[in-house]
Amino acid sequence: MDKILEAIKFFSNVKVCVNEVSTEKDKANHQKVVVAKYKYEGKEFLTKNLYYKNISYLNNVRGREKESAEQYFEQPVYWLDIGIHKWPKGGGENDLNTLVVQDMYDGENDEFKSFLLKLANNDNTGYIQTITKEGKSPQYGRYLENNNHWHDIVLLIKAFINSEGEDIDKKYFSSLVFMWHKGKRISLSKAYGSRGFIDELQKNIKLAFKELNKMENRVLQLLQSNKNLILTGAPGTGKTYLAKEIAKQMIGVKTDKELADSGQFAFVQFHPSYDYTDFVEGLRPTQPDENGNIGFELKDGVFKEFCKKALEGRIDNFENSWNNLLNLVRDNLAKKQLTKIGSWEYSLSTKDSLKYSSIDTPSGYTFTITKQNVYNAYQDKKARPSGAFQKEMEEVVKFMKKNCGLKNYQQVKASQNKNYIFVIDEINRGEISKIFGELFFSIDPGYRGEKGRVQTQYANLIDKEDAFKDGFYVPENVHIIGTMNDIDRSVESFDFAMRRRFTWEEITSEESAKNMNLPEEIKVKMRSLNKKISSIEGLNSSYHIGGAYFLDSEGNAISEDKMDDVWKLRLRPLLKEYLRGMPDSENLLNDLKGVYGVKENDKTTSKSGEQNDNDNDETEQ
Repeated sequence: MDKILEAIKFFSNVKVCVNEVSTEKDKANHQKVVVAKYKYEGKEFLTKNLYYKNISYLNNVRGREKESAEQYFEQPVYWLDIGIHKWPKGGGENDLNTLVVQDMYDGENDEFKSFLLKLANNDNTGYIQTITKEGKSPQYGRYLENNNHWHDIVLLIKAFINSEGEDIDKKYFSSLVFMWHKGKRISLSKAYGSRGFIDELQKNIKLAFKELNKMENRVLQLLQSNKNLILTGAPGTGKTYLAKEIAKQMIGVKTDKELADSGQFAFVQFHPSYDYTDFVEGLRPTQPDENGNIGFELKDGVFKEFCKKALEGRIDNFENSWNNLLNLVRDNLAKKQLTKIGSWEYSLSTKDSLKYSSIDTPSGYTFTITKQNVYNAYQDKKARPSGAFQKEMEEVVKFMKKNCGLKNYQQVKASQNKNYIFVIDEINRGEISKIFGELFFSIDPGYRGEKGRVQTQYANLIDKEDAFKDGFYVPENVHIIGTMNDIDRSVESFDFAMRRRFTWEEITSEESAKNMNLPEEIKVKMRSLNKKISSIEGLNSSYHIGGAYFLDSEGNAISEDKMDDVWKLRLRPLLKEYLRGMPDSENLLNDLKGVYGVKENDKTTSKSGEQNDNDNDETEQ
């Protein structure tokens, strides 16, 4: 399973694009000519021209004599033109280098050759063979579909990975995964006939993802059943990454961008200065008006604003667009200009609301438009209870759509049960009781919804049109995930009232290594190092090294030749902090270095003759 997980990681990071370069002559000969470009680990490789022959006209396709391949796939079907490429025709010995590799590149790029061999299915060294559990002999035609180039197989595998093993439409197979049958070009075998290869591939990928996501599934179930979850663990165990992955699953998106744009996700990081006004609500100074006057207004904190979104069931970017509008008006005011919207010219009130007057009337004839007024109009509701000045509010909405990036309003039906995920990173670094205030009661899973309604500290200042005018509560579709490193601050510093309202889940270093799909050689180093850490008096599993320390900036496992750098730049400074103030800390650090297995020779030695870990101190200061 580890090999399949490694193969999935490999294919996830391979990018391949195929460009058609067919001439009119090629098309007249029923040929399609393509060039494939591979991108991997910052390198680009370009293949030779690859020739395919249109076989869509064939009618004698394995039990479907009366139905052509094109009819079945509803588009033309191409096979590799064996007459040009001289690939094997079904069985027998195959020389990988001469019949395949040399066919795809100019023979001078050793890096490309190594990449192709890594990709291939030769003697269990290639990832295609690994992920399909096929091709156990060099006889290509017997175990692995072979009459298309590897980029086709890569595209198919990536399609399965991206869909996490879900069925792929048959049209997707039309230019992929075919093979010769008894030396004849008549069988679309697995795609058109038995589909054994496709089924095996799909099964293996599903199995791999099941293993890969075992921890994710456990954590997901805990969050769904308890609504509040705290992920704990040693540094580098991927707690924040896991929280975001869980959020993606709960919301139903796949990428970080989709998560950020969903409107159903929020992320904050606690710190010692974070307080109630940031999180729930508080008085904030307004921007000076044209006369330089500064006032104060009640502002929702990030969590209360998020709960309003969940309560109203909206997916929109109104908040950001409103801020864009205010900034636009401020910029114009700085230029001593008003902002024309419809028939009115706008400035700002002391409460960060819009103030307007008619162009045709004296400037003293003014009215104020609040954010809530405009938001009501945005939802096609009465802007004010009386409906007065509805046209003006709607003009502001139109202006925001045109100039401030406002998206069309999308009302979510309650039956859709949209999940909203609020992630608090480093939750134990803030003063919890100060930040949450009276919300200790409201976030309790047993008191979600209106039965958990509480009066906040500034309840007397809340606008009558506010969704929480009768008291604040946490909607049932809001889920909270907190993350914390056990060693940043003692778990015991967490208020007991808060502790019992969360479910706690520890992410171990071993689980992090599996979840991040680290190769076995790195796992061995981690286990040895963490075992040694646990043996040091005063340290325990909370001080273990997580898998994230062995990933590069793109989330890939560090290569073997960079392992010494991982020690010098990441592990050594951390471990020095762990050991600070301990007797014999220098020798302990050298012991850890020995267990880790740094390869290069040290520049200095201790009096005892053992290696001393003082190298490169100058670079770290």
